[in-house]
Amino acid sequence: MTVMNVRRHIRTTAIAGALALGLMAVSACSLTDGGDGREGGKLKVTASFYPMTFLAERVGGAHVTVSTLTKPGVEPHDLELTPRQTAQLGEAGWILHLKGIQPAVDKAIEQADVAHKTDAATLTASDPGAPERTGSAAGKSAAPAPATEPATPSAEPERKSAEPRKQDGHGDHPGHEDHTDHGGSGHEAHGAQGAQGESDHTDHTDHGDHGDHGGHSGQDDHGDHGDHGTGSDGATHGGTGTATDGTDGSDSTGATGGGDHDGHSHDHAGGGDPHLWLDPVKYAEMARGVGTALAKADPEHADTYRANADTLADELTELDTAFREGLRTVESKTFITTHSAFGHLAGRYGLIQEGISGISPEAEPSPARIKQLQTIAEQDGVTTVFFETLASDRTAKTLAADTGMRTAVLDPLEGITDKSPGSDYLEVMRANLAALQKALGAK
Repeated sequence: MTVMNVRRHIRTTAIAGALALGLMAVSACSLTDGGDGREGGKLKVTASFYPMTFLAERVGGAHVTVSTLTKPGVEPHDLELTPRQTAQLGEAGWILHLKGIQPAVDKAIEQADVAHKTDAATLTASDPGAPERTGSAAGKSAAPAPATEPATPSAEPERKSAEPRKQDGHGDHPGHEDHTDHGGSGHEAHGAQGAQGESDHTDHTDHGDHGDHGGHSGQDDHGDHGDHGTGSDGATHGGTGTATDGTDGSDSTGATGGGDHDGHSHDHAGGGDPHLWLDPVKYAEMARGVGTALAKADPEHADTYRANADTLADELTELDTAFREGLRTVESKTFITTHSAFGHLAGRYGLIQEGISGISPEAEPSPARIKQLQTIAEQDGVTTVFFETLASDRTAKTLAADTGMRTAVLDPLEGITDKSPGSDYLEVMRANLAALQKALGAK
């Protein structure tokens, strides 16, 4: 062997050895840092989209590193995971998602081999979405319904023609007395704050049977809006609206659990509204549930997680108070939006959501629906068509131009971008409150 060949052999052997050592180091790093769901001594958390990220960051604090599957500016409903993101799920120490918003994410999480994963819907005391019913609820002459004592939604006969609303607050329909006694109290005091929606838990209790509100057989202020079909969160105008009479957007029988992690079914199809985080009371329940779930995934820092959760829940309670007081007296209770994401918020504060085209922000409304909305806007004194920052405002502007209304942003908080009216959940929700106060003529 020549000297040159010897040198080449030595160099090749050295390179091969270096590569082998490098691969061993990477493998060791994976085993010690990623294999146990930790990175740099912190719990690795994967959140599905912004509302889950906010909870994980605020409750986890300095003891977690949070990565988000849905990047800023991406419409979460349409997210398709990359192979890298799918692999990322398997590296997490804890996964937080909200089943029903992102089908592709739900499927990937179900298949992920991770010890701790939580469907945030299981952390609330009430079932997302409300029973469908027909007819219309209160309009601008109605007294605001109590925000903290929701009534059980009840059906009302569907109107066959659009007649002018009666300004005395009640239509001439039998059984529509003045209902002031709602029976039981609201849902927010129920004990789901510590419930866990994790794949490995065995103590998930049934939240049922805590919504007995008594026999509430009718609605206050039944104005006739004509052919106003059914909706997803209580009585509605025209099939995609979400009218309520002070309900919290939930089924009075309470939560049915969530996800498939513990044998529960949590299907949002068929009209359920999965946008739970837009109700500050439900979001506070989620916050406390996240504290409990993190304490289970990382017991060493359990006290910190629970304390952080309590702090955030207190801030959300203050936000709830601001909404209740800020929307207590309004000229109109009806708002029109391109995205029917605000059913739980509307239900909590006694408002009526009229979605232009339903849960999907990109769906095109039918000519019949546009005509209905024009009638509703005139009858209920609607001044504003709301749109969101992550979807086109074309439909909102077209409807507003045809009816003489204005447009404004009502942000469903599915993501934070430079166009968002705030830098985090709390700021954007207060901006939403201000937008609603202006649109509804709050006094």
